Amino acid sequence: MQSTGNPFLANEIKETEIAKPGAKVLSFEGRDLRDSVPVSADPSPNECYDLICIDNLVEKIRNGKASELLALLFSGLNPGGRLLVGSGAEAEGHELDVQDVEAISQLSASIPDREIGGQTVFKDQAGGIVFLEVYRKVA
Repeated sequence: MQSTGNPFLANEIKETEIAKPGAKVLSFEGRDLRDSVPVSADPSPNECYDLICIDNLVEKIRNGKASELLALLFSGLNPGGRLLVGSGAEAEGHELDVQDVEAISQLSASIPDREIGGQTVFKDQAGGIVFLEVYRKVA
């Protein structure tokens, strides 16, 4: 199991690995992605994932790169895979405002609707982090 500092993400990774033994999980939790999309974030055509987790996107939302990053990461999902995006506000000591929540809910705008099997926005149990969860359609 990949390590994570967020209990919710740790549980989601664990549940994915239990539900689908051998599941491929990619976690960008804790990485600073504000300046650019790292080369390792560009999934190769032969490397697809069942779960991709990324956190701390509030700053990327504000500088306009988050939607582009999510579309790139979404393209690396297997059919039925999911992208789990956290605001990261709790880790940054930043209280979420209505604009942040609205921006997070709009992150999937760069992903073609025909590829999305479902999506939802929710808060973790502690209410400190907002998540966007987007599922890739099963072919």
